[in-house]
Amino acid sequence: MPETWSASAGTTSTTRRETLRGLLSGEPSTGDAFAAVVRCVGLALLAYVWAVSTFKKRG
Repeated sequence: MPETWSASAGTTSTTRRETLRGLLSGEPSTGDAFAAVVRCVGLALLAYVWAVSTFKKRG
């Protein structure tokens, strides 16, 4: 796995784990949850832009 991917994978799993732990213990960490939502929305937006640009090239 490339070094940049392994660094991102480590922070992603930590964010998920800490968010879930906080939610189950009744004291959610809004910082971790916010980071997870921002990361998810960012990846979805990137995928959308990539798909639209690919579709326009073929059409």
